[in-house]
Amino acid sequence: MRKYMLESAVFLCGAAVMIYELIGSRMLAPYLGTSLIVWTSLIGVILASLSIGYWYGGRIADRKAEAVIFSRIIFFAGMLIGLTTYLYYDLLFMISHAFSNLMAKSFISTVLLFVAPSILLGMISPYAVKLKVKELSDMGRGVGNLYALSTAGSIGGTFLAGFVLIPHLGTNAVLKVLSVLLAVCSLFCLPRRQMKEGVALFLVFLAIHAGAGFLSRKYAIQDWILDTDTQYSRIQISDDLYNLRWVRLMKINGQLSSGMFRSDPDLLIPYTKYYRLAAHFNPGLKKALMIGGAGYVYPMDFLDRNGNASLDVVEIDPKVTE
Repeated sequence: MRKYMLESAVFLCGAAVMIYELIGSRMLAPYLGTSLIVWTSLIGVILASLSIGYWYGGRIADRKAEAVIFSRIIFFAGMLIGLTTYLYYDLLFMISHAFSNLMAKSFISTVLLFVAPSILLGMISPYAVKLKVKELSDMGRGVGNLYALSTAGSIGGTFLAGFVLIPHLGTNAVLKVLSVLLAVCSLFCLPRRQMKEGVALFLVFLAIHAGAGFLSRKYAIQDWILDTDTQYSRIQISDDLYNLRWVRLMKINGQLSSGMFRSDPDLLIPYTKYYRLAAHFNPGLKKALMIGGAGYVYPMDFLDRNGNASLDVVEIDPKVTE
């Protein structure tokens, strides 16, 4: 194995664990929300999966510690993370409609989506330790260095995902990038004599990605006009039928935030019509302030009905306004 490749792989996989966990919250949010129950299921299932991975990875390493096996573990972790990109929309849609209990929905969802990749990511550290021990007589320092690198990767992955990757790239793009990075990492962990096999496997990986992407778009249960992440939430916009009329809906973390008729300026969501009482109680209304703009449906209605008035809107999330 190339010099420092083992350490680099451990660092990357440590980062991948936390990036995947944070991304998981954004995957679940549109269908299950972001409540304590959902976070408990996500964290608990991933920790349990990692512990299984630590145990099983150590057993496999004791039986046969080879760079090829280490490479394959990383490769299949990347493969499974990539496949979740194309599966989670429809899977979560079906689970959220099949069960009424939030605990059941969140637990089943996290088990189906996160167990297998997390077990594989958990296997990497003990396997790397076994490979390193074969090279070092100073075992304690070698093991400590690897676990320090893994933890440092997790810390870096946490800040990178939360502050940069998720708000700027979005959930799906981060999943794909993480998947490809792990696959490339697995390639460089191979002995040079087996690089041709590794490249062939990587091409298969890309073909599976392309095929899964095509099928997921063609047979998707839901079709989003916009699906984007911000520092605060996940925003999804779609067209739907409501009482045989086409409407456009905006959901933030799975909760309906705004809606409008496609061919009618009237307000779609009933409670927003009560805002019009402001003009009734203050007939000479000239200025108004609205806290929270969301889809800016009511501000448009306000200006249509009060042409000479002005309305200031305060919205904390700039991407919502965009």
